Amino acid sequence: MSFIHQDPQFTDLVHQEATELQFYSRDSAPIAVDTVVQFGQVLGKITASGEYVPVDPAATDGSDVAKVVAIVPVDTTDQTDAIDIPVMARQCYLINQGLVFGDLTEAQITTATAELKQAGMLTVNASGPTSDVDLFALGFEPIGKIV
Repeated sequence: MSFIHQDPQFTDLVHQEATELQFYSRDSAPIAVDTVVQFGQVLGKITASGEYVPVDPAATDGSDVAKVVAIVPVDTTDQTDAIDIPVMARQCYLINQGLVFGDLTEAQITTATAELKQAGMLTVNASGPTSDVDLFALGFEPIGKIV
């Protein structure tokens, strides 16, 4: 019997995002040269350059803190400049099973997950909260009102 392999989809990673303003949960992030980023990879920001790399708790350049989650894969090993990619950056539910932490230990994953929560990204299991759960009911403040 043969099987069809399907790459991860957006809904394998993002359970719900803020709906008050279209795409408010998303942002753009420059990925550092010589970096391979997977779909769902948790990224930290290098303070000096403002570029993103996979989160590394051992780093001392700012990339030790989880900031955003990649929603597309990218390989910048053959590039001379950083490449901007879309990321989840705020007010959303992310599915635990879709997140990529690399070689982090369970304790480091717990820390990175808490850092994502501080940025407004909550993590849930694949079954997650029901779709009628509103982000604002969990304490997220609306940033504006569409008229």
